[in-house]
Amino acid sequence: MGASQLKLLSTLWAVGVVISVNSSWGWLHTLSDDWPLLVSLLIVLGALSFPDSTRVLRAAALSFVFLMLWYLPAVPNHRTVLALSGCALLVASCSPRNASRALWTLRWLAVVLYFFAFVAKLNSTYLFSGSSCASVFLREALQLHGIAPLSASDHTAASSAFSTAGVWSAISELVLIILLVIRKTRRLGVLLGIAFHILLATHYVKFFANFSGATFVLLLSWLDEPDCRRLVDRLRYWRGALLSIVVSLPIVGALAACGLISPSFYFILRYVFWSVYAWYLLYAAMRLCFTKSEDSVCPSALGIPLLSLIAIAVAFGISPYLGAKTRSGISMYSNLRVEPGYTNHLFLPESPDIFGMMRDSATVTAVHSQEESDKSALALGTYPFVTICSFLARMDEVRTKGPVEIEFLRHGQAARATRGGPLPADCPHWTWRKLLLFGPTGEGSENACIW
Repeated sequence: MGASQLKLLSTLWAVGVVISVNSSWGWLHTLSDDWPLLVSLLIVLGALSFPDSTRVLRAAALSFVFLMLWYLPAVPNHRTVLALSGCALLVASCSPRNASRALWTLRWLAVVLYFFAFVAKLNSTYLFSGSSCASVFLREALQLHGIAPLSASDHTAASSAFSTAGVWSAISELVLIILLVIRKTRRLGVLLGIAFHILLATHYVKFFANFSGATFVLLLSWLDEPDCRRLVDRLRYWRGALLSIVVSLPIVGALAACGLISPSFYFILRYVFWSVYAWYLLYAAMRLCFTKSEDSVCPSALGIPLLSLIAIAVAFGISPYLGAKTRSGISMYSNLRVEPGYTNHLFLPESPDIFGMMRDSATVTAVHSQEESDKSALALGTYPFVTICSFLARMDEVRTKGPVEIEFLRHGQAARATRGGPLPADCPHWTWRKLLLFGPTGEGSENACIW
């Protein structure tokens, strides 16, 4: 990894972290619980302000990685990608001898990510159902942009497009892998990858820009040193504007959290900020396709010290099929349902449930809280018991304002428990709750579009 590659990728990584944090502005309501996130954000902003300082980059990467370990198991996929990318950049900044290995680690992380994302989408619900997450999000994005079908003929044509959205998104991820791996098509792969993720992020309420921003680091890692040098030279003139935009994001989020501006205005402004950044990257990548390529030698060995990062990514990707987790497992929004005794996947068998956690399930029948917003903190339905225990122990992504009491059935017996109170005596150990994260199970759970 050359100096320009490190500078470019560390800048993209820092911007990705800011976008990721800003995608969930609700954490500002519970700053007493999430203050480490604010500390990490400030350090990352420092890395963005001083791109030539490897010390600030190391501090930012370390703070973010430890923060993600703290938040386990409720770490969204985009933050998992950013944490692994941060580890690779940390190695590159600390050990120049391992810089090329860190670069290839980022590249292979991209391959692993797109491969498992493609594999997860090979299920009947995502590819052939009107309830496919791709169809649902495409329809919502069109409505948000005011271009939803109006006439009967338009509605028929749109329905056909919606039904094939899942197929095309899966094919796109497979094509990206091929384009990136072949040296002569890497620039084209990077260009199409950026365009693909801009398209995914058009749903500005769901704000999938958090995942797109994280993947930009992996995509642009496939560019050689001369190409990165060109991009760094162009970004130098826009660094002030980029820094202003990135700093504005959490400020606008804070204003929305304090009620000084409306959430809808915040969503639109956040999307405008993201679009300026993403479209400029697309423009810069497009210009690269029309410049002469320079030869750049880069060893292809991954290196033993960084194989652990690849192994972690592979473990996350394969975990849904082993029954280790069905959330935060590179199967996000894929409608994948893999359970003991059932799967909607086209080629893979049912989950072996290697830890036995999915078979031990419980059904949430009621949620009680004085705060109206807290009543939807946990949806009614069937979950692995470890998920209910994680909710009660506050080890999930849910942020509640007051006490929340749930009623659930387990092994035919009714029980009640309060979030933050004593856990049921037979809850799995803290270690299991820290590592495993499951979504709802049972009939219809494949229609839930969750990360």
